[in-house]
Amino acid sequence: MISSCIGFIIGVVGFYKDCMAKAMLNLDLYPKLLQLHLDQNFPWRGFRLWRLNDFRSAHFSGSWTLKSMLLVSWLTAQPALDVS
Repeated sequence: MISSCIGFIIGVVGFYKDCMAKAMLNLDLYPKLLQLHLDQNFPWRGFRLWRLNDFRSAHFSGSWTLKSMLLVSWLTAQPALDVS
């Protein structure tokens, strides 16, 4: 039981790190698409008013909150990114 729990935790952490790396890469490649998804998922943050240059991985990597929002938005953008 303990080994299963440890394995699950290692898997979850690995999945999170992999998804975050892909989200940061896609933010640099498709900033406009992720801006749309960020604004749709978090309209109170006003992402539609941000300059396009602010949608870079360097800008998001300094804030855990922005990275979490990016990850959620990246997951909702997956169908559009899979077509690209």
